[in-house]
Amino acid sequence: MTIRKHNGFTLVELVVVIVILGILSVFAAPRFINLSGEAGNESAAAVFADFGSAIDIFHAVCLARDGAGDTSFNANGIYTDNNGSCYPKPNFSRSKTGIHNVTACSHTINDLANTDLLGGLTYSARWSDGNEGGTNNSSGSLTSNFIQDALNNSYPVFIHQPMNAANMGVCHFYFIDGDLSNAPYFYLDSFLGLKASGRIDLTQPVDWDTERAKYM
Repeated sequence: MTIRKHNGFTLVELVVVIVILGILSVFAAPRFINLSGEAGNESAAAVFADFGSAIDIFHAVCLARDGAGDTSFNANGIYTDNNGSCYPKPNFSRSKTGIHNVTACSHTINDLANTDLLGGLTYSARWSDGNEGGTNNSSGSLTSNFIQDALNNSYPVFIHQPMNAANMGVCHFYFIDGDLSNAPYFYLDSFLGLKASGRIDLTQPVDWDTERAKYM
């Protein structure tokens, strides 16, 4: 009987394997990374859809119960906006003027969608950066700097609430913890009774006024 001795891989064979793995990493890895980002986007889009459905249900119930114009109307503890629009506002600001800041926006989606999409974090606004997950700038743009500030502080959603009388009740929600080139968003104007959702490319600056004009 002849016993063959196996000496392992040759240097040439190892080089070939390394080259093949390198090629796979170039083409396959980005696809897996993109799938991960898109999975997060799909989950966020589903939450935004639930949020929109909850708003529709509240609005229908309010109208059915003759709540239009009644600023004290509520359904299961969720109150209408202060102008009686039959669109909801957060419980914590019932005594205030509707949705008036980023924190109020975060409470609105939490109250209606019963979601952990916001990561259980406290959202607030800063004028010069996104370190607290949102901004109250009434003009300007959502830039990569704002988004990176929010991500650095573990905020999965960026919230824009333009804090001025003309935009009272407005909330922009942008999911930023996924594929930014196809990010889900949700727009709510509880004062005028407007809402919209879809996808947006956040790799480019987003002008607030231009965005809002799309929904008017």
